[in-house]
Amino acid sequence: MKKGILILFSLLFVVTAFAFDQGTINLGGSASFESVKADSDADAESIISINPNVGYFVIDNLSADLNLGYIDYDGDVSTLSIGIGGRYFYRNLYGGLQFDYQSMSINSSDYTAMYITPKFGYVMPLAENVFIDLGLKYQMGVGDYGGDGSGSNESSVLQVGVGLQIFLSDLF
Repeated sequence: MKKGILILFSLLFVVTAFAFDQGTINLGGSASFESVKADSDADAESIISINPNVGYFVIDNLSADLNLGYIDYDGDVSTLSIGIGGRYFYRNLYGGLQFDYQSMSINSSDYTAMYITPKFGYVMPLAENVFIDLGLKYQMGVGDYGGDGSGSNESSVLQVGVGLQIFLSDLF
C-alpha cells in the first residue's frame, strides 16, 4: 500500500517538466459526475455526463478548444451542448474558461441556454502523449432561457470528472 502511494505521488509531482508546443493537437474527453441545480431554490440532482473535446495549441501551453457535451437522465431530460474555450497549461496543471450553448429537452419541452464555465485540472502521464485528466468545472447560467423556457438562467452545475487526453504533435 505504501509503495503504491509513493508511486502515485511520484507520478503526480516528479513528471512535471514538459510543455505542450504550438501546433499540438489534443483529442480527449471525460465522464463527469455532476450536481445540478436548475435554479437557486431547487434541490440538487446527481447526473453523469459525457464530454468529448478537441484542442489546438495556438502558442506553447495555450490551447483553443471545441467542447461537446451529452446528458440523458432517466429518459425525461436530455441535453446536447457545444462550446468554445481555452486552457492554459503550467506543467501538469491547467486552468481555463469555456462558453457553451446548450439545447435541452425536459419533459417534452425544448429549452436553450448559455453558460460560462471556469475549469481547473491536472493531467497525469499514463503513456507517451497519453494522460489521465482529473478535472473540476463549475458551469454558471448566463442570460435568459430560450425556446419553451422563460425567465433568468440561474442554473449552476458542479462537475468532477476523469478522462483521457491524447496530445499529438508534429502532425503538420
